[in-house]
Amino acid sequence: MRRSEGGEIKKRVFGRLYEPDVRDANFPIRPKMSVARTINFKYWHPGVPLDQGSEPACVGYASWKWLYSRPVSNRSMPFMPYELYKEAQKWDEWSGEQYEGTSIRGAFKFLKNEGYVSEYQWGFDIETVLAYVLLTGPIVFGTTWFSDMSDPDSNNYIHVSGDKLGGHAYMLVGANRKRKNPDGTVGAFRMLNSWGSSWGSNGRSWLSFTDVEKLLGYNNTEACVAVELKK
Repeated sequence: MRRSEGGEIKKRVFGRLYEPDVRDANFPIRPKMSVARTINFKYWHPGVPLDQGSEPACVGYASWKWLYSRPVSNRSMPFMPYELYKEAQKWDEWSGEQYEGTSIRGAFKFLKNEGYVSEYQWGFDIETVLAYVLLTGPIVFGTTWFSDMSDPDSNNYIHVSGDKLGGHAYMLVGANRKRKNPDGTVGAFRMLNSWGSSWGSNGRSWLSFTDVEKLLGYNNTEACVAVELKK
């Protein structure tokens, strides 16, 4: 649960759905690994955090913010985040639209159909994901959401532990190879949520490399990017 600026309690809602597709392996992210190894940190600036409110529309919000963000920035889309979520339901793996949530694949299928991307790609390991963030831009990250991820700790870290609460989509908007984490490990990603500016530090938190690697070890995690086209 979270408390809004007006003081009322708002329920956190999860809406990322997932269905495995073996064809994803044919479209891996291919960053220039040798170049990425020479870079220690990079932070992208996607602007103010969005707030999905009580809607299970995290996929729409994360994908819309990805499209809005640099390095290629489409900032005059004819659809808002919630509308992108509803469009994704028309393109996802399940028939009809009378259900809550959708897939990241559904969102990017819609964006491809609308001419915003030419191809969407997937990351399968932490080094590839890290290299992409350091070199190219943010990633839409879809994972199981654990209870210890819901509220950042005093150091503004979320942790992959606790009860499984559902599927959630958010963004990885930066990375620092040399950041010293409170648990003694080194290296962390900066993530951007869609629960408003009051969550974390202006909607942002840290995920250690250890925890991201743990998430990538699950068979239902997606790290999605695309070849974006300026419209």
